[in-house]
Amino acid sequence: MGGRDHVEWVAGMAWNEWPDGVEYSPGTYGNNWGNNNYGLINVTGNTTINGGISVPNYYTFNITNGTLNLNNPGTLNGFNTSSPPLFVLGAGGNLNISGNTSLGNSAPIPINGGSITHTTGTFSANSFIGNGSVSGVTSIVGGGNVTASGGTLNFNANVGTGATLGSSSGSGANLNSSAGSILDLAGTYTYLNPGFIAPNGGVIQFDGATINAGTWSPTLNAGTINVTNNSTLTSTTGGFNSAAHLTINNGETLNASGATFTNNGTVANNGTATWGNFTNNGTYISDPSTQTFNNLTVGTGGTIQASAGDIYQVIGNFINNSTQNAQWDTTQAALAFLTGNTSSHIFALAGADYGQAGELGETNNFTWGQLDITGQTLNLSDGNTSNNGTALYVEQILGLSISGDDITNIFGNGFNIYYDPSLNLALNGMTYNLENGGVLTPDSPAPVPEPVTMMLFGTGLVSLAGLRLRKKE
Repeated sequence: MGGRDHVEWVAGMAWNEWPDGVEYSPGTYGNNWGNNNYGLINVTGNTTINGGISVPNYYTFNITNGTLNLNNPGTLNGFNTSSPPLFVLGAGGNLNISGNTSLGNSAPIPINGGSITHTTGTFSANSFIGNGSVSGVTSIVGGGNVTASGGTLNFNANVGTGATLGSSSGSGANLNSSAGSILDLAGTYTYLNPGFIAPNGGVIQFDGATINAGTWSPTLNAGTINVTNNSTLTSTTGGFNSAAHLTINNGETLNASGATFTNNGTVANNGTATWGNFTNNGTYISDPSTQTFNNLTVGTGGTIQASAGDIYQVIGNFINNSTQNAQWDTTQAALAFLTGNTSSHIFALAGADYGQAGELGETNNFTWGQLDITGQTLNLSDGNTSNNGTALYVEQILGLSISGDDITNIFGNGFNIYYDPSLNLALNGMTYNLENGGVLTPDSPAPVPEPVTMMLFGTGLVSLAGLRLRKKE
């Protein structure tokens, strides 16, 4: 055939009238499909098709080192999801689509170093697999998958309101990686049915992504998920369940204030995270970072491992039911309660009450480096009933409302708080009463003068008495 690298194909042109630049190669796809009516349509130049087309059963556009432009192609249906895919993109292959497009009943579309770009209108498809780039998809249908394989697949739902995942009347759709691969997600994704975000031995990156759970609860499967650019998790009445190792990279932000999030794996925050109602049944690691929670609940198996400079801010209630005292470390972190709908908060404590035991009371006992309750009111409760007495040990405490010997903005309800007197000089090492029972008291008793000191003190008195007698003489 001829060697022209640009072809205009007019809608309605018969397949046996294809012009130069498009190679029609029946039988070259392979015989593993068990059907004689198969073949490749090889695109190696720059080919443009205007208007709707109908692809014969078992035929595939094979685009390598070439470009296929589809303008308003409408609906392109494969024979079935087990037949050859409608498109195969190799290295240097580009598929550019404009206008409303639906790729129906097709096997997953392989992208082996190529790109698919959709710019205007809607673009619905079943599945994509491989490495390269896909942008502008507006719907992954029920049962569909986006899977990175053999490298990095950049998937950007950047047209209109983004991409819906699954079917509201059918099944969900999944976002997957595979071993040695990266699925990089940007744009907006909205679940119409439950689905999975599954690393599968690879990596999934939230790279400026907004993921809306809607009324569903998509699952973040075990594996590595990294926030590499500011991203958002949100929902209406649904939420996210995570068994993943979710890392928020240094300098990046994850805004999940509009979603509920249950962590059954690991969250590692090295940047900034804003959470809605957060339940931690796994491990939450911070180093150093700021995290804000609407409500924070820690399950019996949950733990927080914080570092110097970390800040934990709670707008609502902090319910700590953890029994993992040996794995918990917040001794250098700050806990601050903030005003939301109210300035009153429930703080369920997990630490044991060892009394004024000094370092013994602070070690492996859910101790916080700093507690800031400026402008707030705390109501203490028992979050760990397995303790023989429950208390809070804190190095430094800010924002106390003091009236005489009473703390008026902490309702102790019979529970005690122990503080380090060397870091709270304004408290003068005194013990204060909490509202409704309990005390705020130093974490160790006031030092008793040593015998030598007492002896010197006594000797001093005797000397003073001797001076007085000599003066009288």
